Amino acid sequence: MPQKNSRKISILSFVLCLGVIFIHTYNLGIYGIESLNGFVFRFETFTNKLASGICVPYFFAISGFLFFRNFDLSCLTKKYKSRFHSILLPYGIWSTIYYLFFVFLTMTPLSRFMNGSIEVEFGIKAYLDYVWNGYYTLWFLRVLIWMILCAPLLWLFLKQRKYYWPEPVLALLIFLSIKEKSVLFFNIYYILGAYLGINYSKWIAKGVTKQTVLLAGLCLLGLVAMGGTYSGTILYNCAFICSSWLVLDFFAFDKELPWWMKCTFFFYCGHDMILESVEKAILIVFGKSEAMALIDYIVAPFITVFILIGIAYLLKTYGKPVWKILNGGR
Repeated sequence: MPQKNSRKISILSFVLCLGVIFIHTYNLGIYGIESLNGFVFRFETFTNKLASGICVPYFFAISGFLFFRNFDLSCLTKKYKSRFHSILLPYGIWSTIYYLFFVFLTMTPLSRFMNGSIEVEFGIKAYLDYVWNGYYTLWFLRVLIWMILCAPLLWLFLKQRKYYWPEPVLALLIFLSIKEKSVLFFNIYYILGAYLGINYSKWIAKGVTKQTVLLAGLCLLGLVAMGGTYSGTILYNCAFICSSWLVLDFFAFDKELPWWMKCTFFFYCGHDMILESVEKAILIVFGKSEAMALIDYIVAPFITVFILIGIAYLLKTYGKPVWKILNGGR
């Protein structure tokens, strides 16, 4: 992959991860202002709608593209081995960490501040059930594991060959995914990324003209303005993904990115317990008000990322084996 595209993906992943953290910071219900139609309500509702509709589908599309951009059946074993270390093993480890975290909270007075009436039992069966179902923020990895297991079928149906064109199959999958409760609703973006990775990875690697970047920028501004209404729909998301990818060509990316910008996987997996702690501390110290809801919503994600960067630095410096596992070998 060209260095520029690799850096574009790193930047996109970091921004999308920050968006996911903002989704989990949504606090109108906690602060009791979900019924108020003021600025804070409109601001959080708009940004949450935009982020929740875009971020996860974008992540799926990137994941599908990266898995299939140089894929054929001869490298299936190698790909599975790689994803075992980068997806499956970290999923089990992080699920275990969250299980122990909530078991600890259940057994201490902190439970009334941190997890309310939720109690997590301690025991082998409870642990296995918890890891199997996973912590709610890790659902993306569970779906990703399933999609990776389906890789041979996806390659078979999506690969263009001499007398076979996969577009009708792709169109059918998109049509089936339009129903909100369809199991393909989010997975379709992984499938679209896979389709592009299998058939158009070289085309995507090419640069674009300044006129194309300008047009994509104008399109992106319009899409952001419409995000409160259309974010989450397939056509909107595809347009957003394409335009934002092209807009990033405006930047040269001549310099190496900061190391912490490449820790997206660690931030995604580890953010929730830090974020919950930060938000509860803000709520307990400053109390409930509309102004504090807005401050909490804006500040808590950045405090969380700052703490995670510090933890990542310590692990990279003094605990490389642990860091390698928690970050999926990245």
